[in-house]
Amino acid sequence: MLAERKAYPSPLGFRGYPRASCISVNNCACHGIPDAYVLQLGDLVHIDVSVFWRGFHGDCSETMVVGEGPHDPVVESLARHSRELTLGAIAQCK
Repeated sequence: MLAERKAYPSPLGFRGYPRASCISVNNCACHGIPDAYVLQLGDLVHIDVSVFWRGFHGDCSETMVVGEGPHDPVVESLARHSRELTLGAIAQCK
């Protein structure tokens, strides 16, 4: 899809980064390198997708808990508050 639009995944190759996206699981704070780890029910996952297109970098991300609940309340709270804070910051930019 990116190649069709003449876009490029921003992280790929940046300072040797080997993947097109960043996927952080559990205690990995950010810019996790996707690997063969199989996600487990209740894992906290942050997916970050960045694209270079027409001279600009665009970035979007989401933090979520794997699977249907109930989950650890601390993990659910972190995912929920991360989203609320992100949406609040975006609202300030509009």
